[in-house]
Amino acid sequence: MKGSLLSTQMLYADGIFNSHDEEGYRFYRKDRKTLATGYNIDRTSYLGWVKSENTLLSKFLNGRREFAYLAKDEPDWVLLHRRFGHPGKPRMKRLAKRIGLTLPVDQVMCETCIQAKSVKKQNRGDIPKETEPLRLVYIDFWGPYDGQYYLSITDSATRFSWVYITDNRRTETVIGILEKWMSREERELGTLLVNIRLDNAREFVALKPWATEKGIDLEFTEPYTPPQNGPAERLNRMLLELARALLLQMQIPKRYWRYAVQMANFIRNRTVFNLAELKKDVKSPYEALYGKQYDLTTLRVPFCKVWFHVETDDKLDPRAREGVFIGYTKSSSQYLILDKKGRVRKVTNPIFMEDQPGFIAREAGERDLANDDAFKRLIYVGDRMQEGENGARPEPAVVADVGSDVQAGHEVELSSPMAEEEYFSSPARASLPEPSQASSPQPESPNLRRSVRTRQPTRALVESQETEQIYGRKNRQERRREEREAQKPRNDSSQVSEAARLRDVANLAVAIELMLGEDDEFALRVDNKMSRYDSQGEERIPIPQTYEEAVNHPVFGRKWREAIGLELRNLIRFGTWQFVKRPVGRSVITCKWVFDVKYGADGRLERFKARLVARGFSQREGLDFEDTFAPVIRLESLRILFAIAAIYGLTAHLLDATNAFVGSKVDKEMYMELPEGLDDHGFGPTEPDQVCEILQSLYGLRQSANLWNQKVKNFVTTIGFKPSTADSSVFINNRGIIIALYVDDILVFGKDTRDIEKVKDKLKSFHIMKDSGLVTKILGIRISWLPKGKGIRLDQEFYAQRILEEFGMMKSKERTIPLSPSTDLNQKSPRLPKVLHSKFRHIIGRLTYLAGGTRLDIQFSVNRLSQHLAEPTKVHLEAVKRILRYIRHTIKYAITYSAKGSDSATGNDILVGYVDASYGNATKGRSTSGYVFILAGGPISWSSRKQPITAMSSSEAEYVAAADGAKQAVWLRHFLHSIQKLGNREATPFYMDNQSAMKLSENPVLHSRSKHIHLRYHAIRDFVDHQEIKPTYIPTKRMVADGLTKASNNEKLGYLVKSLCLDCSG
Repeated sequence: MKGSLLSTQMLYADGIFNSHDEEGYRFYRKDRKTLATGYNIDRTSYLGWVKSENTLLSKFLNGRREFAYLAKDEPDWVLLHRRFGHPGKPRMKRLAKRIGLTLPVDQVMCETCIQAKSVKKQNRGDIPKETEPLRLVYIDFWGPYDGQYYLSITDSATRFSWVYITDNRRTETVIGILEKWMSREERELGTLLVNIRLDNAREFVALKPWATEKGIDLEFTEPYTPPQNGPAERLNRMLLELARALLLQMQIPKRYWRYAVQMANFIRNRTVFNLAELKKDVKSPYEALYGKQYDLTTLRVPFCKVWFHVETDDKLDPRAREGVFIGYTKSSSQYLILDKKGRVRKVTNPIFMEDQPGFIAREAGERDLANDDAFKRLIYVGDRMQEGENGARPEPAVVADVGSDVQAGHEVELSSPMAEEEYFSSPARASLPEPSQASSPQPESPNLRRSVRTRQPTRALVESQETEQIYGRKNRQERRREEREAQKPRNDSSQVSEAARLRDVANLAVAIELMLGEDDEFALRVDNKMSRYDSQGEERIPIPQTYEEAVNHPVFGRKWREAIGLELRNLIRFGTWQFVKRPVGRSVITCKWVFDVKYGADGRLERFKARLVARGFSQREGLDFEDTFAPVIRLESLRILFAIAAIYGLTAHLLDATNAFVGSKVDKEMYMELPEGLDDHGFGPTEPDQVCEILQSLYGLRQSANLWNQKVKNFVTTIGFKPSTADSSVFINNRGIIIALYVDDILVFGKDTRDIEKVKDKLKSFHIMKDSGLVTKILGIRISWLPKGKGIRLDQEFYAQRILEEFGMMKSKERTIPLSPSTDLNQKSPRLPKVLHSKFRHIIGRLTYLAGGTRLDIQFSVNRLSQHLAEPTKVHLEAVKRILRYIRHTIKYAITYSAKGSDSATGNDILVGYVDASYGNATKGRSTSGYVFILAGGPISWSSRKQPITAMSSSEAEYVAAADGAKQAVWLRHFLHSIQKLGNREATPFYMDNQSAMKLSENPVLHSRSKHIHLRYHAIRDFVDHQEIKPTYIPTKRMVADGLTKASNNEKLGYLVKSLCLDCSG
């Protein structure tokens, strides 16, 4: 109403009545419904509230809008409500009282308040339970923590819980877990799973097709509403609270938290924790699910000391061993015991010392668990947790698996079905008992001093328990059937199910464990991540696999974000792309972030690295790329350059090209999806539906390496350098400065530091470079410059240490030879399961790089094992372990190149070679060739390989080996000549220990014995005629290359090491 005066008489004539009292007026019709209210101030009445704008508009005045009928000289309560900033009803009531304003009973709803103050209404009561098991279950993921996640399943009707550890959150992983869990529980409970409640995570949303096929309804919670999945959230909080208490009560180090959570879950399922439920005498989850009570008198104090019986052959040996109680089994009389060798045993009726902590208890000097920041982060639970069935997101819980029934004191059959699904295997990278330095004998009685040495179970065995429980065992008939199927031609459309593949992993790990001796600490890891500990004993930084995992890491998230920001700034600075509208009819490749941490020569952390990599596998040849080849310097060339540097007193500086591949313009039109993190760092596009048009080459593109190589080579030649005709990645100028290229690492060798700096300045002007100064590490090889210019030492100690750590051999027994001469690698032995073959190849690959870098003393052993990659057996596994033990014994071995004129450098500028062969073997009939070339007192090139033909005599085998060695000698001379450092213009001494082979190499004699030899091997005669090499006889006992052709004993191997000065301290 727009008037200022109101006539009660006109309203009365229109059928609107009013009544008044001390508080004010009320207007109404005959139905007594209130139309408006008013109030009195002094002797004047004011209209305060009207049901609607035209409620009091009289029909007599409908056309006479000039008459005013509502007083406006004083503000009404709505206006005051706006003036006072939209207060709530209680505050508005207090304000109205202060100014003498009477608020109407029915106040108009303020739409502004509704929009500004809307909150989600929370249900504070307990979530209703279902009446039957499996009608509804709650599932939830937590993680990552240390690269792991866990999935919890909670039954709505009984609140019984199951927990599963995984290394990822992929949908296929969730499906595998659910299918295994369903097959067991549905069979045991006689009912089908109906509903699953879960949040809107991507891996859960992707379950819809699977759930539809199974006839399961998925109930997704509202975003940001964890109480709707309250039982799962509450479960996690309870498990972690209990686990913390169990660890603290016995002062157990935090690395055993997984065992604590295992027992916490077991106890929680068999007891009632809610006070309200205790008063109502509610059943425990176990009793509610299985319909029977659990005998609580069988519970024991977690992590207490136990003694368990063992059967021994020696009647005087102790009959009991010490262990620590770490878990329960389905049988009330059997318990899980961790012995001092790190094995989990299923023991019947052990003797519990419940007042004493187990041997894994925290000793003096260890950090207090309650004050450990890492553990606090692990078990942190948000303050918003409620006492009901809701709460904040928890940290991971773990459950462990046990095997089938085993007699007391016997090791658990870890490949057997578990006793109860709530018990599950320890996860990958599980913190398990760590071996100490000393080993103590077994106790003779319970009163003997406890050994401080614990053992670390193999990682594959630990992971297999989890896999076994998820995907089950295969019986003998299944295995035979799959073996027959494997021999048949495969249809491209047929794929082995994930469950079957992971069952193989489980069986494989059990087989590996059976192959390992009792005193083994070897661990073939199922993933290829590095050990958690570096050479300084510090925890190794976990490498994230995705962008989200990196930026959200609870500890290193800020470091990863900084690395990502630096990478993006560099890419923007180089003009790597420009934003364009998504092209029509053109493919757009994707990209991903790759993360790593860089360690220095001493193994200490240097920096976090993030690299944006294009997925070049989606490029099409001819359309998106053409040339891809990009050469790099050979390791032999690198060793030659350091040998030359030692002889002539050169120094070497290292430059690292920043984002090397992005410095070259692409030669094809390409487009890429927007990288993750662009918007987070302020580099995103301003318009929608944009993609990146690639202008500069990018890591991951097929042609990137080729484009960078061409660019840097063209520049180097423009500043006066010429490439070596023996190695196209080595350049030299007329002042003797040498440049060596390995992708984005550039080495500059020279005698005058000023000349080196000039070349470096030119390279820095060409591209942004990180100047590391005097090189101390390259390609995993540490470079040590000996004092007073005595020489240069090359070693891979840190790399070898990382191998030992990765495979759990840092504290293994040492060996003095890598391969025993009595070892027959061709003997019949149990084959390793096929799923382990890639991991066996993985370790052989690591050892191959070690042997090819600086450790030629293991070259033959690694070469022999590499011939069995297709079908490795137990014997081969044992041989690998022996090599690792030998590496631990000789981890300090290095190659030393001596300076010219030093005591050990007589004639060290002369290239010399040794070549030898080992004639045939009983099975294949193939001989083994070996050679080694020495310069500056250290080896620069070596080889150990099986000959491609079957030699008919030892002379023929030596002759074939000499031909291979001669070809290498010619190349080495060519390389030295190309860099103007060939010390001996005359023929290279070429030592052999077979005179018949020498005669064959010099003259075509013994025609009847050599006429069948392939023509290519007779090239050695040309090399001799052209004075490239000079065959020289040497006794076998002085043959340095002998250790490259056969397994050597201590004496022969010692001669190789001494001759090559591998153990020289410098």
